Amino acid sequence: MRKLALYPKLAASALRKNFRIYLPYLLACAGTVMMFQMLVALGLDESVARLNGGTDIVTTLSLGAVVVAIFSAILLFYTNGVIIRHRKKEFGLYNILGMEKRHIALVLMWETLYTALISFAAGAAGALVFTKLAQMIIVRMLHGSTDLRIGFNPVSLMVTLALFLGIFLLTLLKNLAVIHRSRPVELLHSESMGEREPKSRWVLAMLGLILLAAGYAMSIRTADVYNALTNFFIAVILVIFGTYFLFTAFSIVFLKMLRRNKRYYYRTNHFVSVSGMLYRMKRNAMGLASICILSTMVLVTVSTTFCLYAGLDDIVNGMHPSDVICKVNYEGTRQPENCEASWARIREIVAEQGLKIENEQIYDTVSFTTRIEDDGATLDFGVREGVKVDELLTIRAFQLDDYERITGTEVELEPGEALAWCESGEPIERLNISDLHLKLVPIDGFPILRSQDTIETRELAMVLPDAEMLARVYEIQKDAYGRFAGSLHRDMRFDLSGSADEKYECEQAVRAFANKESGTNSKYAPISTASCREVDYRTDYLPLYASLFFIGMFLGFLFVMVTVTIIYYKQVSEGMDDAGRFEIMRKVGMTRTEVRSSIRSQVLTVFFLPLLAAAVHTAFAFPMMKWLLLAFGMSDTMLYARSTLGCFGVFAILYIAVYLFTARAYNRIVDGARA
Repeated sequence: MRKLALYPKLAASALRKNFRIYLPYLLACAGTVMMFQMLVALGLDESVARLNGGTDIVTTLSLGAVVVAIFSAILLFYTNGVIIRHRKKEFGLYNILGMEKRHIALVLMWETLYTALISFAAGAAGALVFTKLAQMIIVRMLHGSTDLRIGFNPVSLMVTLALFLGIFLLTLLKNLAVIHRSRPVELLHSESMGEREPKSRWVLAMLGLILLAAGYAMSIRTADVYNALTNFFIAVILVIFGTYFLFTAFSIVFLKMLRRNKRYYYRTNHFVSVSGMLYRMKRNAMGLASICILSTMVLVTVSTTFCLYAGLDDIVNGMHPSDVICKVNYEGTRQPENCEASWARIREIVAEQGLKIENEQIYDTVSFTTRIEDDGATLDFGVREGVKVDELLTIRAFQLDDYERITGTEVELEPGEALAWCESGEPIERLNISDLHLKLVPIDGFPILRSQDTIETRELAMVLPDAEMLARVYEIQKDAYGRFAGSLHRDMRFDLSGSADEKYECEQAVRAFANKESGTNSKYAPISTASCREVDYRTDYLPLYASLFFIGMFLGFLFVMVTVTIIYYKQVSEGMDDAGRFEIMRKVGMTRTEVRSSIRSQVLTVFFLPLLAAAVHTAFAFPMMKWLLLAFGMSDTMLYARSTLGCFGVFAILYIAVYLFTARAYNRIVDGARA
């Protein structure tokens, strides 16, 4: 019994003696436990699910929990590996003093158990407190309400326990495998075993440059939303591998170039720092590359989600240029009586709600996307592979009577003429639509409001002489595209007076009429679409973009935590490796001032390389991310640019603060060797 009681005591003593290196690991464990349990608890929270757009919120939270689980495993495996590497000498001493490997395994089992208990207790307590705060933030962002009671979800706790017990078990098995494969002498002298000078791997360095250049080029050459969605993950993979190859190979090449520079190398501080880094760079390059990738993820994730949330009003206004848009589809046969009955009923609903209709517009229209042939005048209705989005043309056709009524002007068109306005590109003078040959008369601007086109195709608004020609254009594109053809529909759009809440109630009443009362068996024409700005804002846009922003902040914090942990352990590891070396340097005559100068040179030479590389990655990702944001309706490039610069500024300040903190830890370790 006494022998069995010895192992828990040894494990507790080892944790106390190695507190400086174990503390960040325990904080990382507790932090990841807390974050994962919070996301799971929020995803299972009924008050969150009952919010407008609750399904989107729960889905986003679930995806966020998966990402947190993956990065938690990566972080804990990395930090555990660093700890075990620096404790090999301790295990070797246990072995020399008579402890068998199975006894060391029992000590490791107790250490893992203590670590798991501390992590679960601290993480669960933090989740219990901060889950309610996170819930209140989500509800506040969605303009909802919640009570102040702190709830406890046992399911989230059980899921968290299952995940992290699995992670801790795997780390324990990995540690046991390391001890089992190592001989006692190797464990005892593991910290003093030097590394050979790494070779300059020019091929790997060039491959890294090529992969980075390919990823950058893919981002720069992206010219539309479709290509951005297709190329994004390919570009990310290229940049990740390119970064690891470049840091692994090019960093060694760079240090050897510094060593060949006699003016730089043969200085006390540079000589020691460059030679020390060169022999360890093979191992440290992976850590630097990981810091770079994580820093890039922080910048891209936070800046894009913040940009979407900050620009939400502009996105909604672009998607919904009017408060209410109702559409009635019909094929060639007019239904004026039914349409007017529908419009009259909608006006009655608005009046019943105590609001007024403003900026009312009613018109017939048909829209479809096609391609212009090489002659620049003939529409190509054929389906071709490899057609780029910027080669397409979206045509929105109207009739002259509606245009004149809306604008209050009279226009006379000659036979074969049509009014036209091109949103971008060179104006089109003539247009051949099958057997229709039209001369386009340009106009300045187009007063009929339209939805924002997030695909960014070139657009042509065209006013045809009469309803018969409008129906003819509809039939032509219908014969060409079949069930994929654009519809001929009559639109009614208008704005509403009143507050946002009043508009919301009124729009709900309009949508209820469109969904239930209008139809083929009714005196009202069937309304195929009832787009309501305030309703869609509260039920679709706000929940999605707010949850994305929330998860973006959550993941940004996670990535920062992982980055800080890696930086800290990198500095501590190097400090432990360098302590003996700098002690020898002091014994042969190097002053303490020269030691500090050498340390500063060593840290500054490589510490800010990941931040610089992350800034370059983010800058080259900007073109592609701009198009991805456009897929969500965000077309304000300047807002995204300001968001990115702001995030980089905040992250750079945090990065410098981490540098100052970890540099002090490094100095304390190195100075401790002197004592």
